[in-house]
Amino acid sequence: NKTFTMGSYITDFTFNSLSTSTAYGLSSSSISSGSILGISSASTAFTGSLANITLSGNNAANTGSLLSLNNTGTSNSNTTLEINHQATGTGNLAVRVNDEAGDTSPLVIDGDGKVGVGTATPSEKVHITNGTLLVDSPINPTLKGSLGSIQAEDIYISGSYAYIGGGNAYFS
Repeated sequence: NKTFTMGSYITDFTFNSLSTSTAYGLSSSSISSGSILGISSASTAFTGSLANITLSGNNAANTGSLLSLNNTGTSNSNTTLEINHQATGTGNLAVRVNDEAGDTSPLVIDGDGKVGVGTATPSEKVHITNGTLLVDSPINPTLKGSLGSIQAEDIYISGSYAYIGGGNAYFS
């Protein structure tokens, strides 16, 4: 058992000649609760990242994953990834995926559980901006709730389904 008390010091581990092994491993065969690795901060003005994984090499041969979660026990009944997002406030997001530098049309899940595709500010449970929704092989699509009064602008027939458009929305 080793304990490092660092105070205000920074410790860097550099593995420049490592090519196929694990540089830094943490394992336990006896842990039954708790965690092997904990990263936390009680800061009240935090603006960075508690953990940062970066692949900065620019090469087509970089084909591996930056993060791999493997839940391989065949009898496991646990959760592989759980995100507990209890932050409140304007503009807080539980998940944001930027697929390009300076992305203005990300995939997000906000603090209310609304999913945005192409928008960082979803206004409905699923909000798609500047795109389409494809439902491949739908089975008996039904509308739940009320449409109110809409003016049908288009009717589209596909197989045994009729899609009625009101403005930019389609109902079936």
